[in-house]
Amino acid sequence: MLKRTVALMLAFALITGAVGCKKEEIVLKPVESSDVADAGGSTEDGGSNTKEYQRVVIATGALGTSYTPLFADTVGDLRIEDLTQVKLLSHTASGAPDYEGSIASFRMSQDLAEGTTTVTVRIKDGIVFADSTELTVDDVIFTYYVVADSSYNGYYRNVASILKGLNGYRVNNTGADAITITDEMVKQALTEDADVMLFISNSIIRPVLEKEKQWCEDNWSSYADRGYGSSAADFFISLYILPMMVDYDAAGKDFDRIVEDAIEIYGADYSSLGMYYRGSATYFQDEAFILSRKKLEEKYYAVYGGEATDVITGVEKVDDHTVNLTFESLNASEVEEALSIPVLSLNHYGNRGYNYDSAYFGVNRGDVSSILEKGGDFYGGGRYLFRAGNDSRARLVRNDRYYKASKSDPYEVVLFHMGSGATKAALRAGTIDAGGFRIESKTDIEDITAETSEQGIQLKTVGTGFCSFFGVNGSAVKVGEEQDSEASKCLRQALLTALSVNREHYRKELGLTSMSTTINSLASVGSWAYNADRQEPYAATPDGSSLYSFDDDFDVRQAKAIEEIKQLLTAAGYTLSDRTNKFTDAPDGAKMTYTVGINPSVDNEEAILAIINQASEILKSLGLGFKIATIESDEAFKQYMSDECELWVDWCKVEAAPNAAKLFSSTGDGARYGEIRPDIEAQCKYFDSEFNKSAAATIYDSLMDDLYSYGLILPVYESNTGLGLRTEQPFTPSRWIEPLDVPGVIGQVALEDDAGNLS
Repeated sequence: MLKRTVALMLAFALITGAVGCKKEEIVLKPVESSDVADAGGSTEDGGSNTKEYQRVVIATGALGTSYTPLFADTVGDLRIEDLTQVKLLSHTASGAPDYEGSIASFRMSQDLAEGTTTVTVRIKDGIVFADSTELTVDDVIFTYYVVADSSYNGYYRNVASILKGLNGYRVNNTGADAITITDEMVKQALTEDADVMLFISNSIIRPVLEKEKQWCEDNWSSYADRGYGSSAADFFISLYILPMMVDYDAAGKDFDRIVEDAIEIYGADYSSLGMYYRGSATYFQDEAFILSRKKLEEKYYAVYGGEATDVITGVEKVDDHTVNLTFESLNASEVEEALSIPVLSLNHYGNRGYNYDSAYFGVNRGDVSSILEKGGDFYGGGRYLFRAGNDSRARLVRNDRYYKASKSDPYEVVLFHMGSGATKAALRAGTIDAGGFRIESKTDIEDITAETSEQGIQLKTVGTGFCSFFGVNGSAVKVGEEQDSEASKCLRQALLTALSVNREHYRKELGLTSMSTTINSLASVGSWAYNADRQEPYAATPDGSSLYSFDDDFDVRQAKAIEEIKQLLTAAGYTLSDRTNKFTDAPDGAKMTYTVGINPSVDNEEAILAIINQASEILKSLGLGFKIATIESDEAFKQYMSDECELWVDWCKVEAAPNAAKLFSSTGDGARYGEIRPDIEAQCKYFDSEFNKSAAATIYDSLMDDLYSYGLILPVYESNTGLGLRTEQPFTPSRWIEPLDVPGVIGQVALEDDAGNLS
């Protein structure tokens, strides 16, 4: 199986690598007059083109073939879903919630004691699906019952998990809501709970190995001359047993016995099986976590008790246009995400026996396969109608029945699957109108600009929300035993001042201005949480004035930083020699040299290494220094974080509405801030409960001030992607790109997911 997988991956790479190099690769059939009629457009002289007809070709991630709303399983399919469906809560092009422009009005209330948010949703008049069928709350209720079903395992399963009563409905037991099963419990059970481990073995290990036995028998003849032994059983042993047990003895055993031995050898080790089955240790991870949680739930409910339930208590119909949705969360971001699920048409995808009062919600409980059986046509009520698609391209036409339809939108949109490299080639060739690509070198933008400037291609950079930062372990970097003493704060501030002073210099010096943006707060540039007026961190004198002038050159900034660091280290208790003007002794509990570990997955590593090395030179001039820990893998970095690390460089995904509790609480790898400020987590929860973004931004700013004052964090860069737009079209790019620039369509997609599934 491993050899087969590698061959398929190579074939895929060859295919995707060629995409976009020739213009004829993106030739599509002409628009049909029937399409125009379907979309409500007008024809000119009975011909096949509308007066407003325009075609836009956009590069996107991998496309699948299910093409059913709520069941998108690739990056590209999710983009089609964004364009063809309506959601209760819509978003602006930047990703911010658009309450005024949505299909419903919302009234929210929170019960702080219960930790719940109730949203009264009223559907606006005139909202229809593609066939003019009116959209009502029955469609909304049907949608939530689909994603709540125990058999649903699509993209939105976890998004809706905060619905009150959802867990009880999934397991048909009201006791579910009284039990909390954390991710850590689920993870721990995979290696420590015998019942869960047996469940994993029977649900993943056994069926996969039994299937591979059959595959080896069917395909052995093709591999007989490649050194895998003399039989299908030997072939199986080579692929699956010898990598786990080199001294395995198969003497006298038939094939069935060998398979049973393999099942016993793997036990619940789905990671190793994933590696030898698909070349990825995480291949079965999501499935294993879901199965582990399911088995834990069964065990807990058996003890706790409870009653059977036919309904989700958090979904309460008021009338045909109004529904109350109650969420077990005070987190504005989580609630907004749970409101952003595409509304599935009950008339098109559901069973006609829907009856809210009789607790039948349009789908057979425990089996949502009937929705997929309706056909993959992405039927919906969004801005575009799905017309055709395969795993390389999809064709959409404008839906003039969309509630915000505009005749100035392009009539046809083609989403074309290509990886980041192929997108660059297609932009150079002029065969696509728009595409996002990862900026992999400092010349990417310049090269494409040079080749396309005469073709009307506008290039810009777009922030991804992937932000790098320096973190300091307050429990390891301190003076004496007091982590929150003024001396400890001064020590950490001194180290971060040395690192902060040259962030912008090396971004420019190394030509990385197109690859990243220097940030002064751990928030995506342009998000509501980002304060564009925030002063550089660790660049203020004790009286609050700026340490540096905007026009200061490199040497001047260095000199001013050294003087500030000298004062901070003196305040921390370091001994300064009058003769050498260097520090000779560290106070109790402190050190003269500190180690920095770097996550190997962090972007802009060249600049970050330069920052650390130059900061070390600054400290060496004062008798101290940094050294860099050699970390070669993500696993090694996790181990470093779990040990007594001192400083580290990591990255995090900071969305338009950052979840501060996850970033700054004391629970997560290396998040040691809570040991110094136990109230930070409570402060974050208050921040998360705020739906008022202005108030939330103020609280977020205060939180960053706390972290800076304790010398715990230094934001560095936000990574950018490149975005190419063709400007030679007769319509204004800013006009047509806005409705298409939903998060992830172009420019804002995590491009490493281009060829992969959403898992």
